[in-house]
Amino acid sequence: MAIDLSGWEKVINQIAKDLHEGKIKPTDLNKESISKTFNTLNEGAADGYGKGWGQVSKMPSRDAILLQRNLYKFSGAKTFTMLEELNSKMVKDGKIVPFSDFKKEALKLNNQYNLNHLQAEYQTANHSAKMAVNWETYQRDKARFPNLKFKTQEDTRVSEEHKKLKDIIAPIDGTFWKNHYPPLRFRCRCYTVQTSAEASENIPKVEVPPEFQNNVAITKEIFSESKHPFFQLAKRGVQGRQDLRQALEGSKENAPKYTHTTPKGRKVAVSMFADLKDLASNLKTASTATDALGIKAEINAHKSVGKNPELKFDDKIGDKVAPVTKNIKRGISNAFDDKLKKGGQLRNIEDTFISVDLDGYTQTEISANLIDIAKQTNAKIKTFKNVSSCFLEFNGVMVIINKEDSFEMMLKKLNDLI
Repeated sequence: MAIDLSGWEKVINQIAKDLHEGKIKPTDLNKESISKTFNTLNEGAADGYGKGWGQVSKMPSRDAILLQRNLYKFSGAKTFTMLEELNSKMVKDGKIVPFSDFKKEALKLNNQYNLNHLQAEYQTANHSAKMAVNWETYQRDKARFPNLKFKTQEDTRVSEEHKKLKDIIAPIDGTFWKNHYPPLRFRCRCYTVQTSAEASENIPKVEVPPEFQNNVAITKEIFSESKHPFFQLAKRGVQGRQDLRQALEGSKENAPKYTHTTPKGRKVAVSMFADLKDLASNLKTASTATDALGIKAEINAHKSVGKNPELKFDDKIGDKVAPVTKNIKRGISNAFDDKLKKGGQLRNIEDTFISVDLDGYTQTEISANLIDIAKQTNAKIKTFKNVSSCFLEFNGVMVIINKEDSFEMMLKKLNDLI
């Protein structure tokens, strides 16, 4: 499979120059290197996975999102590994090497990481994605065909280890396929077929590299995040350097965005790393804001460091709350306090907003408490100085309460809400 390797020399030359001049550190992950690596691997995986993978410009399936995240994180870990190795060649005999020599080392690493390794990684991404899709079919049909048979290409390129597994049969939900589901090494072309034939009594032991002791369909990882050397090096680095952890997590902000189409045909940008457990709820709110108010809405990446406000409305960062208490007035109060008091997601954002989802209440309950809702919203939006607006959402309708609105204006807008 031919892949586009053009442009890598220019990228590596710039990285080498910046490292040598002290403009960057290995933890200053190169955005272009991550992007080029991901785009190549994503292209291979998309070809193997097929229609369900979608395009980066569209919302794919949940499984495809998890696999694409893995490819992006792998691209970040690989970039760090390459930069760390290149940085180690900066000093020789206690002195910084001349740039001409350093550039030669950079080009050698480029050949290793981006011309040779990337070809094998592309093929792994392609074959792994194909095997992930096959697994879904196997699971649907396992009542009739409960076992899988290991198959090779039966040519001279098949390794001796993989020949040992030819025609081995094991239960689809057994332990064997957790560590022996193809691919089992780089450039592996082995595959499986479903069968109702009896499972093999004796299964030979074969050597599988640790990073390939992984069933992509189960872990949703094309490159094992617990066993692959690039991930392991990055994790060891994270333990000693907070800046690396922040860089790896921060790189999620540069990940490609999907496009969600609202009921009215408008578009909402969704980070590849949006929090999946809140995604449906956030998509509802972002779509309502876009359709009802014409707002440019985005859903942000979820990171494991710092605060993670999930919404972006017209270039402002904010967050959403759906009150659970039956007392609407208290629900409004708790929503503001949760996000804006000490430790809250929005506490330290200079100009922010809060979106309150009232769909947990009935129209009768909202109507009966309209004045209390207006009073509480008015009081809270004026208490927290960094909040410029509050969005109130109910039953597909949304209104925006601004800090400068009078109480009468707030009450009128709330009447529009119901």
